[in-house]
Amino acid sequence: MTKHYYADILARTSEVAKMGSWEVDLQEETIYWSEITKMIHGVPLEFECDFEQAIGFYKDADSYNTITTAFQNAVEKHKEYDVKVLITTLQGQEKWVRAIGIPVVENGICIRVYGLFQDIDLETREHQKYVEELSKFQEIFKNSFVGLALVNIKGEFTEVNDNFCQMLGYSKPEFLQRSFKDITHPEDQPQALLHFKELKEGADHISTEKRYVTRNNATIWAQIFVSPVKDEKGNTLHYIAQVINIDQRKKAEIKSKELQSVTEEQNKRLLNFAHIVSHNLRSHSGNINMLLDIVYNSIPDFATNEAGKHLVTAAENLTETIHHLNEVVAVQAQSHNLKRLNLVNYVGNTLKVLAGEIIDSKCVIFNNVDENIFINFVPAYLESILLNILSNAIKYKAPNRIPEIHITTSDTQEYISIAIADNGRGIDLNRYGQKLFGMYKTFHEHKEARGIGLFITKNQMESLQGKIEVASIVDKGSTFTLSFKKSS
Repeated sequence: MTKHYYADILARTSEVAKMGSWEVDLQEETIYWSEITKMIHGVPLEFECDFEQAIGFYKDADSYNTITTAFQNAVEKHKEYDVKVLITTLQGQEKWVRAIGIPVVENGICIRVYGLFQDIDLETREHQKYVEELSKFQEIFKNSFVGLALVNIKGEFTEVNDNFCQMLGYSKPEFLQRSFKDITHPEDQPQALLHFKELKEGADHISTEKRYVTRNNATIWAQIFVSPVKDEKGNTLHYIAQVINIDQRKKAEIKSKELQSVTEEQNKRLLNFAHIVSHNLRSHSGNINMLLDIVYNSIPDFATNEAGKHLVTAAENLTETIHHLNEVVAVQAQSHNLKRLNLVNYVGNTLKVLAGEIIDSKCVIFNNVDENIFINFVPAYLESILLNILSNAIKYKAPNRIPEIHITTSDTQEYISIAIADNGRGIDLNRYGQKLFGMYKTFHEHKEARGIGLFITKNQMESLQGKIEVASIVDKGSTFTLSFKKSS
């Protein structure tokens, strides 16, 4: 038998399998490594080693104990071995290898040990990484705050976490006897099956809201995210589903929509009622005024009669009230034809309209409106709003100082605002703040005060998602801030 007979046979077969061969001759105390074995150890092809050098590549304590024990058992107990150990190459690289040892026994004595040596570092590390990731996934799966489930390609549950079990009230064994269709609300099943079909046909994920039926036949809303898990060839292994309980939020949304629908319907009825009332009152008021004119012309003493005077005043007040009511109804009923309006132009035009009052009151205007600011608003509304606020600033001037009005603008993420500040009488907000924008609410003795302007202004602003705010100190002045909602 030639020297290294067993190793030569293994060398020829292992070249194809990319496995190195080795042999230890216990009688001659020599070690043979094939070229592949030497390459795995990172040594040159001419490298010759003794037993101490060979065992020195096992620097990891566990691997050292494993290989020495396995080799000793092969020699003393004639046991073959196949172990996975960690070596450190000549270059200092740690590498996982598979070492197979086969003892050759003659007359009850082991005279040789030969075997195979395979580099399994890449697959071992990939497996370790897989095990680590699997462990992390299992930990997340188990302790997740949302419901998690694995579903096979037939739509059957193969694994669920505790959170999902608690959410629907099923035990894990009960879950694993069901498919996703079994626990889906009957009305949502067609859509659920369509989504599952989309996943099977290649969709990378599905996100939707649907209803589940719990173990006690209750219904809960959930938001689900489903994605396929595929192998390296792209074949779907199973699907993973994340399930979030949104039952309270969803039912609150449904209730809110129902209430909104009822409110809208009630508002429509109230608006129709207001139209009818204002129309009928306008007709009756017109008839009263016409009859008063007839009486006035037919009875000469009527104009000077005290009762006649009161009757005429009452009719005029009724006509004015009906006019105000029509204005309010118009704000609520009008379809909003928005246009892009330049604020500085509209402020300038309003100041021209009020030129007489400004001159009479000796009011000083500080107009600092940015000429580049535009808003989307109803032109007639903007004219009415600016006229109301600016005329009030002049009307309620302080008697002991020259009136001043400062007009400024600002631009934020959500609103474009214009602030109109005066140094007039001011308003006691602690006393009148809650009533400030009420209908027919007045706070100063003034013959022209009607208490309708701010009410209409607030309605006009809010009808287009704007807002009006006020800051005021008695005998110091007031600042009204009009905030116009930016278009989305």
